[in-house]
Amino acid sequence: RVLLHEWDRNAFRCYFFADETMKRKMLLRTLRQPFGGASSPNICGFILRYHAEKMRPEFGDRIADAIRDDFYVDDGVGGADSEEEYREFKVGIEEAMKRGGLGLDKWAFSHPQLVGQPETKEEDRMTNILGLAWDKIDDTMSIKYDPEDYGEVKTMRQLVGVASKPFDPEGFMIPDGVEIRAVVQVGMHREGGWRWDELRADETIERYEVWRARRKEMAMVKIPRCYNDADTVGIIADIHFFGDANPFKYGVAAYRVVTVRSGRIKVSYLNGRGHVVPKKSKKANHNGEMPLLELVAARKILDVIKETLDLKV
Repeated sequence: RVLLHEWDRNAFRCYFFADETMKRKMLLRTLRQPFGGASSPNICGFILRYHAEKMRPEFGDRIADAIRDDFYVDDGVGGADSEEEYREFKVGIEEAMKRGGLGLDKWAFSHPQLVGQPETKEEDRMTNILGLAWDKIDDTMSIKYDPEDYGEVKTMRQLVGVASKPFDPEGFMIPDGVEIRAVVQVGMHREGGWRWDELRADETIERYEVWRARRKEMAMVKIPRCYNDADTVGIIADIHFFGDANPFKYGVAAYRVVTVRSGRIKVSYLNGRGHVVPKKSKKANHNGEMPLLELVAARKILDVIKETLDLKV
């Protein structure tokens, strides 16, 4: 639905069968931006931002901001504090996206009044959203886990392949994600160097096996998707940020805290980031000293503060 400029169309040529006999080939050229191209995510992001500003004068900031900020390629997420507000939002964003030839479908809801009849069945409760698993009945988020993605590894190539599979954009499982990166780091900095297809040291393999055994348990951790409930809507929230470091890793987490009128405290996880400490400490400007590493974590808090405030929580 996004046309390519005439100058770029020759870059998207390919041969295909000319007919059902598959004995002749023909050269085809696409006129539209294909899904899956290396440039597709960047172009998609630009189109959404452009379209959001075009729609802002007519549909307002709520719809425009959702188009600009709440989509990742072709997946969108969102919510509202009331059923009526969300129904109004759904109608508005559908019409705004339709104006750009970007129809929205495959809607999924967690609220009982939005699901409609019949209600979500047990076998349909789990769905994928932005690489995470969404339980539509409990309205919780968790990481996806497939045992086939985390098999035995013997070489660096296999280890890096497994380490690239976990997807956790909000940092739900920071300790788990940082640990597998630390395992990769240990494997890459072994004495004598390394090669992609050489067998790894037993220490690296054993540490990976511990991580692999824990991966299934981490997938059982469920985090509520909604920040608010019926008692907290309209109450001003406090946002808390925590950062810490050790000689090997550092990380930051952000939480939303609301005290309701009854005195009950509701805490919601927002997001976080975690990193391994570079082995070449001199190049990283911390020289392996804990006071400097603590400052690195504190600096990372500033990044997370910006990301969190952009969430409009």
